[in-house]
Amino acid sequence: MRSLFFLLIPIVTLLFTKTVYGEKIEAHKQLQQAIDEAHAGDVLIVKKGIYKGPIIIHKPIHLIAEPGAVVDGEGSEYVVTIRAPRVHVEGLTIRNSAYGKGAGVLIQKSSHVTLKHVRIEHVHYGVYVEKGTNINLLNNVIRGRDIHFAQRGNGIHLLKTSGVVVRENHISRVQDGIYLDWAKHTMIEKNEVTNARYAIHFMYAEDGMAKENVLAENINGMMMMMSKQFTIGYNTIAKQLDYRGYGALIYDSEHVVMHNNTFRYNSTALSLQNARHCHVKDNEFIGNYRALHSLYENPNIIVVKKVHHQKLYLHLS
Repeated sequence: MRSLFFLLIPIVTLLFTKTVYGEKIEAHKQLQQAIDEAHAGDVLIVKKGIYKGPIIIHKPIHLIAEPGAVVDGEGSEYVVTIRAPRVHVEGLTIRNSAYGKGAGVLIQKSSHVTLKHVRIEHVHYGVYVEKGTNINLLNNVIRGRDIHFAQRGNGIHLLKTSGVVVRENHISRVQDGIYLDWAKHTMIEKNEVTNARYAIHFMYAEDGMAKENVLAENINGMMMMMSKQFTIGYNTIAKQLDYRGYGALIYDSEHVVMHNNTFRYNSTALSLQNARHCHVKDNEFIGNYRALHSLYENPNIIVVKKVHHQKLYLHLS
């Protein structure tokens, strides 16, 4: 009898899941109205067209966009705001937030939210997650405005979050690509970040992993400050050539493992500045002006795998 009960659970769930089909959300209709009229668990198919923003998703629904479906914020502060658990947004193009503030997507105090194959462009911040848990940001494209980086927002900003997965996103023309701001238990994997100040910025962050990312042509590939318990592995960090920049800078942080990364053609590949109890091992340094730079006290274990064509291998300040 107990086995039969567990078998019936998915059937009951399906019976109470309503799908609102695409013909109900044409471009001439208000997308917000369709969201307001939906029930928890509904799947809304958004057909091709331009929909006026901003919109607020305040219930657990799926928003699946057909190619060419666009939400245009027309200068609103937040184009799409999510304030509900178990929201799934896929395939949508989101554009035109306000200048100097706001974001393409704000996820606020929500859990189990997924953004997938979303294109976000001409915005200040791309995705801003505030106090979210178990958030998945997957296969998205985020493009800021073509202005000086000091006037841009971040591509993905995680404020006081836990359990966020950032995977296979393409981010460019932002201030910082991925910013961890008091974030815990974060996975950053297979992303590509270019044309930013810092590709990945860790600030008071704790316990996570960054692996297989490509960070190229930024001022800094990675900037880690006052953070701890991270594993950084198998990343390609290349062409951070600004005289102020580094492939990676570990500052006042502890218990960091950096392994099997490739530092290629950076001004300074890796700088350790009061980095405590860190293991830097099996990394590859190719064609950097300086491979390693050490400042202040750094009780580290450093094991270098390969060093090719370095003008200066180790610089102690």
